[in-house]
Amino acid sequence: MNRIEMIGMDDINFIYERVRYGTGSWTADEEELIKQKIQHKKMELKEINKELKKLK
Repeated sequence: MNRIEMIGMDDINFIYERVRYGTGSWTADEEELIKQKIQHKKMELKEINKELKKLK
């Protein structure tokens, strides 16, 4: 996920490609991992947005 600057998401990228190309599906554990990482990333982006607003 480097092209959209989501560093550290290699495990999600692996799951995504496996599902996308039809070589398998995700497990319940992988689904939970994806949800957790997305939630964490959303929180990071909100914090970045807050900091940028302070600079204006």
